[in-house]
Amino acid sequence: MRKAADEWLMVKDDPAARAAYLDGWMYDVCGYRRDAPAAG
Repeated sequence: MRKAADEWLMVKDDPAARAAYLDGWMYDVCGYRRDAPAAG
């Protein structure tokens, strides 16, 4: 928990870093499945 809090404090003010951090939590830590890119 401490590690996650420290990581959050490093990225909270940078939108790109925050998006990458939250993406990591959603898909790598929590295990949500990434949808395949739509065929265009």
